[in-house]
Amino acid sequence: MKGRTVLPLAWVILGFSISTVQASEPTPTVQPEQLTSAAWWRERAVHYADAISDADARSRAHYELANVRARAGDLAGAAKSATQIKNPQLRIFAHCFVAKQYKQKGDDGACRSELQRARAVALAPENVLRFCSEVIQEYMEMGYPADAVSLAVEIPADFQRNCAFEQVAGLLAKRGDMAMAYDVVKQHVPPSWEEAALSTMANACAQELRVGEARKLAARLTDTKYRDNAYVDLVDALVRADRHEEAGKIADCISDSARRADEEVKIAAASVKNQSIDSLRARIEKATMREEKLALYRVLFDKRIDAGQVAAAEAAIESMVKIIEASPRKAQASKFGTCDDAVYIAMVRSQYLEVAKLLAQKGDREGSLRRIALARKAIAGVPAEAGICEVMLVDGLVQSEIEVGDFRGARSTLGQLRAGYTRSSAAARVATGLIKSGDVKAGLEVAELITDPLGRGEAVGRVASALLRAGEPEAARAVLRKVGGTPAEGEAFRAVGTTMVEAGRGSELHQWVGEMDSKVARAYACMGAVTALQKK
Repeated sequence: MKGRTVLPLAWVILGFSISTVQASEPTPTVQPEQLTSAAWWRERAVHYADAISDADARSRAHYELANVRARAGDLAGAAKSATQIKNPQLRIFAHCFVAKQYKQKGDDGACRSELQRARAVALAPENVLRFCSEVIQEYMEMGYPADAVSLAVEIPADFQRNCAFEQVAGLLAKRGDMAMAYDVVKQHVPPSWEEAALSTMANACAQELRVGEARKLAARLTDTKYRDNAYVDLVDALVRADRHEEAGKIADCISDSARRADEEVKIAAASVKNQSIDSLRARIEKATMREEKLALYRVLFDKRIDAGQVAAAEAAIESMVKIIEASPRKAQASKFGTCDDAVYIAMVRSQYLEVAKLLAQKGDREGSLRRIALARKAIAGVPAEAGICEVMLVDGLVQSEIEVGDFRGARSTLGQLRAGYTRSSAAARVATGLIKSGDVKAGLEVAELITDPLGRGEAVGRVASALLRAGEPEAARAVLRKVGGTPAEGEAFRAVGTTMVEAGRGSELHQWVGEMDSKVARAYACMGAVTALQKK
C-alpha cells in the first residue's frame, strides 16, 4: 500500500475527489446514536451555516434553518436564525413562521414579539413599499386585526396605504367581522378607493359563501365592472358548492352579456355532472352556444373515461373538434399568449393523453403509445405565440410519456420546450426516469437541460439522488459539481443528505460532510439529514 492514497469510504461511495478535502477542519468524533438524532444534525447545520462567508448564501441558509428549527420546536434558535437573514422578504417570512409556532404553543407574548420584528423590517424605509402586505396577512390570520389596522396607518405612501386598507377590509370580511370592515372603509379609505375596497369585501364574502352579505355589497357598487366582478365571484363560489340554482339567479344580475354567458356555461356544465349519459347527451342536443356544447362534451368525456369506455371517449374528443371547426372564433390575445381555434383544437386533442393513461392502466401499452402520438401530433402544431397554453400542453405531454415509459418520446418533446423553468423541471423528471430504468447515460444527457436558475437545485438534487440509489456515485459527483458555488448548490446537497440518511448511510454522510470544502453544501446536507430523520 506504500505510496497509495486510501480514500475514506464516503469518498468512494460519493465519488468526490481528494481536492475537496478541507484539512483545516477534521471530521469530529461522533457516537452512533448521534447519527440518528435530528437534533444533532440540526446543530451541525447551524455550525456550518454560521461559517458561510458569503453574506447572501449565509442568509439563505439561515432562512431554511429558521424553518427547520421552528418545526423541531427550537423556537428561540429559529428566531435567532431569522435575525441573520439578509433578504427582507425572507426575514419577514421567517419571523412570521416562528410567530405561528409560538401562537400554536399558546405563547401570545412571544408570538407578537416575532410579528413586531417582522413589522419593523416591513416598515424600514427601503422596504415599506413592498412587504407590509405579508405582515398584515399574518396579523389577520393570527387574530390581531387592530395591529393590522395600525400597521396600515403607518405606511407613508398614499397608494400603498390605500392598498393596505383594502386588504384589511377584505380580510375582516373574510373572517366575518363586517362591522369592523365597514368601519375601516369609512375611516381610512378615500372615496376614490371605496368601490375597490367594497368589491374586495364582496369577494371575501363570496368565498365564504355568505351569499346575503356578498349580494348586499355588490348592490352598493356603482361601477359596472366592480359590480360584475362581485357577481361573478359569487357565481363561481356557488358553482363550487353545487348550488346551481342559486348561481343561475346571481348570473342574471351580471350586466356584461359575454361574462354572463361564460358563467351560464359554467353553471350548465356543473349542473349535469351527476346526470346520466343519456340525459347529458340530450342536453348537448338542446345546447345552442359553442362554449356550452364544449363544456357539456367535456363532462361527457370525463364520464366515458370514468366508465373505461375508450371508443366513446375518443368520439367525444372528435365531436368537440367538429364543434370548434363549425363555429370559428377570432383569436384572443392576452398577456399570457394568443389562442386561436387551432390552439383550442390542440387542447381538445390533448385529451387523448387521458385515454392513453386509461389504456396503460388496462395493460395496453401499444394502444397507449398510439394515443400519445395523436396528442403529440396535435400539440406539435401549437405556435410559441400561444404562450402559457403551449407550455402547459407540452409539459402535460412529457408527463404522460414518462408515465408510460416512452422516454424516447419524452426526450423529443423536451426539444419543443424553450429553455426555462418548465423545461428544466421536465428534464429532471425525464432524467430521473431514465436513470431508474437503467439508462444512466441517457439520463445524464437529459440532465444537461436543467439550466434554469429557478428550481435548479431541487432538480439537480433529484437527479443526483437517483444516481446514488442506482449505485453511480461518480455520475452523481459530476452532476453536483455543476452547481457548486451557485445558489442551486444548497438544495442539491440537501436532497443528497436526505437520500443518504434514508438509505441508512448516516456515518458516510457525516464523514463526507466534514471533509467537503463548501460550507454551503455541508449546511444543506445536514438539513437534508434532519428532513429524513423527522420523517421517521
